[in-house]
Amino acid sequence: MYKYILFDADDTLLDFKQDERNAFFALFKEKNLPCGDDLYAEYSKINLDLWKRFERREIDKKYIMDHRFTDFLEKEGIGGDGKDFNNRYCFHLSEGGVKMKNADKVCSTLKAKGYKLYIITNGVKYIQDKRFKKSGLIGYFEYCFISESVGYQKPMPEFFDVVFEKLGDCDRSKYLVVGDSLTSDIKGGKNAGIDTCWFNVSNIRNDADIVPDYTIYELNELLNIL
Repeated sequence: MYKYILFDADDTLLDFKQDERNAFFALFKEKNLPCGDDLYAEYSKINLDLWKRFERREIDKKYIMDHRFTDFLEKEGIGGDGKDFNNRYCFHLSEGGVKMKNADKVCSTLKAKGYKLYIITNGVKYIQDKRFKKSGLIGYFEYCFISESVGYQKPMPEFFDVVFEKLGDCDRSKYLVVGDSLTSDIKGGKNAGIDTCWFNVSNIRNDADIVPDYTIYELNELLNIL
């Protein structure tokens, strides 16, 4: 039924939560600052809120890069240059590449079955490129669509228009979006008229008015659909 599988990156194929935590603690160690889970949780909250605003097109990516650590440091009363903190954090994050459970198995199996696999992500280009190379997953994919290069972000329909143009196939029935975010991946697929598979990795309740075509709780459950 499907030919093209469009995979989200973070918390779908790559374990962003683990990479993010590792990068945050490495940053604070580099700065010789004490760090704990409470500080990390507060930063994560600020960062997630900014990315949600980005999805809603309220801010651009530069605003995120300029403000997430500046806002965090100010809130916590920690001295330092927020932009420098962000730059060093991005470096440490790019050194990540922890894979989600069964990512290799799923990608290798689907590729062997003849599916064409693509990455669709709102992340920062150089960070995502480096993390995928380090993960060893990049060889399974035909192309990586990153919002920074595409010029649009998920869930905008224009993001997927670029995908259709690049692949030269506008038959939406051939596409399936797989991702963990209802507001980015699933809503984006719906906006573009593409079937969607929600990877509900955290087993959360869907209180949104966004209804995926499929829901899985383990990545390898995708193989029962494809």
